[in-house]
Amino acid sequence: MDRRWGFLLPWCRAVKDLIKYKRVDREWEFWSDESYFLEVKLPMRCGMTEDENGDEYEYGMEWSGENEFKKKFKKVREALALLAAVAHVDQSAWKYLLSRYCAVKLGGEWDAKFARDIRADYYLDQDEDWRTMDEDHIGLDLVLFCGVDHRTNPSKDYVKALAQIAALNTNLTSTDPGVDVVIPVRCFYPCHGISKDGGEKIMKNVLVSEKTIQEMWQRLEQQQVSVGELRCTFVLKPMIADLDGIMDWPEMAKRVGKLMSKSMWFSEVKLTAQTGCRRIDDDSEARKVFGQVMAHLFGSTRRSREVNYCSELEVGAEASTQLQLDTLIMKCDPELRAVDVQAMSSAMVVNQTTKNLAMILDFPGLDRASTEEWWQWIAYSFFSKRAPELFGCPRGQVDDRDATLNANAPILWEFDYRGQPVEDSTPLTYPTPVQAVRTFSDDGSSEWVNAIVPGFGRCRVQRRELVFSDVGAVEVNSCSLISLTLSFEKFERTFSDGLPYFLTVIGPSLKSLTLDVPELELGEEEILEICPNLEKLSICGRVGDAQFNFSDFRLDEEDSYGLDSIDWHSVRSLTRALSCVRNPFVQCVRKLRVYPSLNPSSFARETKALQYMLKKNRSVEYLEVGTMEEHAAYIQLIQKHNHERVDRSIKVPIASKVAFLSVLSANTSPTGENKTSTPVLREVYLQRDYGEELEELDSDLEEAGLCMQRVYFQRTQQFREPYVMSDDYEDNSTETFKRKFEKST
Repeated sequence: MDRRWGFLLPWCRAVKDLIKYKRVDREWEFWSDESYFLEVKLPMRCGMTEDENGDEYEYGMEWSGENEFKKKFKKVREALALLAAVAHVDQSAWKYLLSRYCAVKLGGEWDAKFARDIRADYYLDQDEDWRTMDEDHIGLDLVLFCGVDHRTNPSKDYVKALAQIAALNTNLTSTDPGVDVVIPVRCFYPCHGISKDGGEKIMKNVLVSEKTIQEMWQRLEQQQVSVGELRCTFVLKPMIADLDGIMDWPEMAKRVGKLMSKSMWFSEVKLTAQTGCRRIDDDSEARKVFGQVMAHLFGSTRRSREVNYCSELEVGAEASTQLQLDTLIMKCDPELRAVDVQAMSSAMVVNQTTKNLAMILDFPGLDRASTEEWWQWIAYSFFSKRAPELFGCPRGQVDDRDATLNANAPILWEFDYRGQPVEDSTPLTYPTPVQAVRTFSDDGSSEWVNAIVPGFGRCRVQRRELVFSDVGAVEVNSCSLISLTLSFEKFERTFSDGLPYFLTVIGPSLKSLTLDVPELELGEEEILEICPNLEKLSICGRVGDAQFNFSDFRLDEEDSYGLDSIDWHSVRSLTRALSCVRNPFVQCVRKLRVYPSLNPSSFARETKALQYMLKKNRSVEYLEVGTMEEHAAYIQLIQKHNHERVDRSIKVPIASKVAFLSVLSANTSPTGENKTSTPVLREVYLQRDYGEELEELDSDLEEAGLCMQRVYFQRTQQFREPYVMSDDYEDNSTETFKRKFEKST
């Protein structure tokens, strides 16, 4: 390997210790195919070093000047491009160079983390912290990285190295069309430790950089890649923003919200919904900031994409259907009050910014009444009929209607415990019209009208300031919920007895459902009856997780042989049940993750049970086993099932079948040899890191018609204890929950 790729060692040294292979922090994605990413620490204009006593001190690069910085920056950029080209040509060489010469920890030979293909997608960690937050360049260096300089002004050494990589590409001959290796790039913006001024400046600079990069590529004359050559192009994707502490900086929260209204796009936004801002003593002002952030975050108007993030490449038809936030991750503070949850939900219900929302709900302890109210508003946010009963208001003489509130119109947004406006409260105003305002409990004649204002929940507005829609009342949030993940607390008692009724309401539209529940009282048959269109079901328990694929399954009313009797608390009982291949539900289990006992003798018995299950079961395509280094001796029992055939074949798309039939001659004589469909095979790897997420079947294997069963091991770093029940927990019935839930839906 060194003899073949040794010419790249100087380039590897340029990025040594700058690349980390990091785990994606998405605990709700139990079977994610994007479990890890490559984080790159870009060169800094200033940094921290240690003196002879080991104490840190700050130093700058003024002695070398901006030219020296740009020279180093260019070297790192070109090294990353060359490594991405190697990833395109030879995954083994790419991993070897990363682990051996770039000091990237990828795991061992049988580690699933190492075995999966690593995509050359770079997440850029820029020079942005409290030491550099006042520098004007922060966020603008993206132009150096993703601009046209890499295309128009490459170094001679880079061009030579890229030609050598192309020569080693066995799939590219000197007469083949050239290949443009597209390298996705995302910048990462952390809110932690940034002041209100520095944070806003960074995001503004990133927005300026995005538009500048697009203009540069639009001006550049497009050129085809030369025959038999490789070319690398960095393609900027929307930024990743961790805004977890944004509520602590009210001015920054307002300004960042306004930046979103200026069509700034994000691959991912993460924040905590909280109103207890330590920098605002006035509770009303804190709620006002909270509401404005929620209104900007979700938005009631779909914003056009001013920056396509694709330069001259892959503009595609999807650009017009994409939303401003690819993924929004929002954790709800348990100290949120009912009025705060109302405000948040009133913004979510008119959402026009994202279709991938992950809500991490930390319910307020054992307060069942508050928990029920939270669930009602969640129902309202996603699939309710906007019932005025949520506020205890009677049905009005006029049907609920959508309207636009005029700019600068007064909004009464603070109410007392009797539901009446607070007399000395200062009305809220917006300098621009507010869309998607929903009136309710309207008598049709009063001066002030009850209305739901996005970001502030229940309000009262003046009738003369409303411009009603011409059409009748329509559901703003009319899209059906098709994918849902519910994960409950495992170490404290939670109220999940309302889950069956909850699923009954939303189940018909679901195609994918994941249940991570301490005590699941529903069997697979009951779930399918509630969710008749379900294609994928994941059940996560104490000792393991299983994913069912019901795409080709139809529930037979006469067949009651389900998995209800399986004891999911024992690995041996679980494997025993999965060995019973007559069970129609067993045949639907495609992926399995188990956590055997850490006791060596128990681990040995459970490993043998898994081995027996693999001999009997020909439908499980993926098995992941939590393990430790001390248990390596038992791995051979499972590894020998790698690349075994299972009873399923890759389906050939209809278009491919038609294309195949169209080239057959009607006079072709049948051959005496019949060929079967391409089989599904198993793969076996050692999984070392705890919590490793599953990767879907590799696209190149699917294109070749191969589907393999995977068996991974992962090293366990924590114990799974039995779920704790609180002493003061009272097992109440679900009647109250049902009654209140019906009001909201």
